Amino acid sequence: MQTPVIEQEIVEQEVPVCRHHWVIESPHGATSLGRCKRCSEVREFRNSAADTLWEGDPMSSINKMGGNRPIIREKRAPVAED
Repeated sequence: MQTPVIEQEIVEQEVPVCRHHWVIESPHGATSLGRCKRCSEVREFRNSAADTLWEGDPMSSINKMGGNRPIIREKRAPVAED
């Protein structure tokens, strides 16, 4: 004869996840503190990264999809008017 088995369902409570809206202090040094407007979580943010591409940098035109060559724009020849 088989013994009946009673299974207990374990229900995990979902923890609400905040979609943060960060308010970050003005930069003073390498890092700045930020506070979420919604949940008040505090986090430290770097003010710059080593891999940041700056405007005017010749490497800033590298293809963001993994390319390793700069985009070269050719100048168009002037159109002759008849």
